[in-house]
Amino acid sequence: MLSLVMIYPNHHFVLNLVLKGMTVPSRIVSPPSQAFTMSTPGDTRTVVRALATNYIQEALEILQRTTKKRLRFDELILSGRLSSTMGLANYRMVGNRYYYTITISSKIFKRDSIALKETCYHEVAHLADWQIYRKWGHGDTWCRLMRKLGLEPKVYIEPEEYVEAGYISVDERPIS
Repeated sequence: MLSLVMIYPNHHFVLNLVLKGMTVPSRIVSPPSQAFTMSTPGDTRTVVRALATNYIQEALEILQRTTKKRLRFDELILSGRLSSTMGLANYRMVGNRYYYTITISSKIFKRDSIALKETCYHEVAHLADWQIYRKWGHGDTWCRLMRKLGLEPKVYIEPEEYVEAGYISVDERPIS
């Protein structure tokens, strides 16, 4: 039986760079608030999808309130193909409008964690950065948006934060 612990979250964390010695100071965050129990791996994806959807909505509401701008988000994708990054934000033209997606790694996230929430917030900040400023990346405007979300603009995480997110085999992965 798997158990899911509710904590609070971060993103765009490239594992091989973290393991090669890049360190980022840890933040003190709120303690766990809820626990979920799952009986099958399919339940894991369902719960992670629901939590990520909630975090994305929460981040959008915070940024819309603080920037006074209407922000859009179209689709959440859980991907088993992402293994060294926790999430990706993307936009593309579909017809005459932008289509905004956030992809979250279903390989890394097996339960709720600080990293899941922060990953969702991090990706929403990318989408907001594009929608408000037409900028992409980890520049000044993105950093400002991360601070509006109550987070330090952090790009990489510590290996132990992968384990906290449920990615147990973090130490077994080869460093390339």
